[in-house]
Amino acid sequence: MEKEKRDFIPQKRIGTAQNAEAGLSLNRRQGLAPDTKVRYKTPTKSGLAAGFTLVELLIVIAVISILIGIAIPRFKGMQQEGWYAQANSELKTVQTAIESYYLHQKSYPATTATICASVLNSASPAIITDVLYDPFRGNGSTNEYYYRASDNGQYYLIYSYGLDGAQDITGISDAGVLAGADDDDIYVTNGTGF
Repeated sequence: MEKEKRDFIPQKRIGTAQNAEAGLSLNRRQGLAPDTKVRYKTPTKSGLAAGFTLVELLIVIAVISILIGIAIPRFKGMQQEGWYAQANSELKTVQTAIESYYLHQKSYPATTATICASVLNSASPAIITDVLYDPFRGNGSTNEYYYRASDNGQYYLIYSYGLDGAQDITGISDAGVLAGADDDDIYVTNGTGF
């Protein structure tokens, strides 16, 4: 049965007769049998075991932090572009549904904050079966696109609050002209706009 010593780092490598003799005397000093094999670790140039220094680890952490700092704002910008595209597409869908409603009912719906849930989902024939939410209002989970009709009932406006999440458009006149600020709200209308 052979005993092994794993953590011993000798001053000289065994290979020459002198080193072999040193290895045998080393075995004797450590109380090992002369035929015991000793496993040697190869020392590095500095005599220390190989590994990363604290400075190297800090540099790696700093580089990773910089890359994350660059990636997060870009992701946020891409998310807002996606919301903008979603709002444009869904507003056109609601506009098509309102025009279909007009063809069947011979009038546009009255002003409401829940055009899909209160009017279009219950219209006969069914026009839209899902409620479409504004992605810029309350994370798009509970607020529909806003719908306003002119007082004379000839013009309508459907809009999203846009990137700032604030209502900038306040209504539509009997001539089809929008009232309010032309900021970042996303809208569709059968009127003339601003």
